[in-house]
Amino acid sequence: MDILKIKKIYFKKCYIYILIMAVLHHHRHSQHLVRNFFSKIPSYLKTGAEIIGTTKMLFDVGRSLYSAAQYAAPVVGALAI
Repeated sequence: MDILKIKKIYFKKCYIYILIMAVLHHHRHSQHLVRNFFSKIPSYLKTGAEIIGTTKMLFDVGRSLYSAAQYAAPVVGALAI
């Protein structure tokens, strides 16, 4: 067998091996990313609930201050005269 043919066969085998290893590495790495994302979903939900709760609390405080200002406005207006 010719030396060039042996080299070509060897390089083809190496290329196929490297290609297979790259695909397997990418698959393993992408599976790790998917697991990480799905394992963090409860954390994302908790953070979202905290943000929603804080927003509602700020809205309620603002509404209470606005209502108190509406009740106090006539009294302050009468005292200012």
